[in-house]
Amino acid sequence: MSGVMRGAACEASWNASAYDLATVSAARALAPGFVMQNLSSGNGCMGAVSFVIHDCEGGESLVIRAAGYDFYAPDLLQSDAQLETKLTRAAGRKAVDLAALRKVASRHGVTEFTSVSQGAAMEFGGRMISFNCGCKTLFPQMGGRG
Repeated sequence: MSGVMRGAACEASWNASAYDLATVSAARALAPGFVMQNLSSGNGCMGAVSFVIHDCEGGESLVIRAAGYDFYAPDLLQSDAQLETKLTRAAGRKAVDLAALRKVASRHGVTEFTSVSQGAAMEFGGRMISFNCGCKTLFPQMGGRG
């Protein structure tokens, strides 16, 4: 494994193995107090993708395991794009929370979810990562939780 390359707005990537790259996308505001990032791990042909939604006020993050990508199954990427669009639309509603966004993903066919509490870290791409950066960067007035 090599060092971590960092980008703007909490973006990071590193070699997870000799063949795979792990990437945490730039943080983007999904709704007031909610941040979204994508996690991807794989190579040019296939890999895993997850959407991470941070509730900056509630201090919790929801990891939604998406379909991923496969060079020979382009419909997987289309399915993930549709899920991301649905999550973005749902986050624009007034009474949004992580439970509501989980329901949206479940209706889309997602069955794998992980909740990560404030200050906790999770293993991804051979490293332990935390989700504090997105909330601290985009919603500092909320104390950087999430």
